Amino acid sequence: GTVILVDFRQPSYKKRLWVVQNRQIKINCRVAHGKKSGETFTTSFSNKPESNKSCIGYFKTGNVYWGSKGLAMRIYGMEPGINDNAYERGIVFHGSDYVSTSFLLRNGRIGRSLGCFATSYQDNSKIISLCRYGAKLYAVGTAA
Repeated sequence: GTVILVDFRQPSYKKRLWVVQNRQIKINCRVAHGKKSGETFTTSFSNKPESNKSCIGYFKTGNVYWGSKGLAMRIYGMEPGINDNAYERGIVFHGSDYVSTSFLLRNGRIGRSLGCFATSYQDNSKIISLCRYGAKLYAVGTAA
């Protein structure tokens, strides 16, 4: 199977997302965290709507659609009380300019989402093509 691993214990300038398929790393890239979860480091997480924070735990990927941010993929939080509001919160995978290398070089960190797993547009398309419908996602982090 295909698994997405996100390590929010790493600072946002590091490549902290991996897609592993058949025990091989297919993608290793940067991923944004929610703007209320911290600046460069992710210090807090939430399951609450409108919190603008990232959520952690075990998820499964859902349907792919074209939205306001272009190609996107829904996810379902599988852990009650920890991330089970992710779908209702609109936490998705999408591409963004603020995860680009040029943004990183200008700002010393990548930009932040409202809780979504935002990656560069190029990485986002690759992630979605490898991980659509039912791939597992594990996101880990430590709260301050």
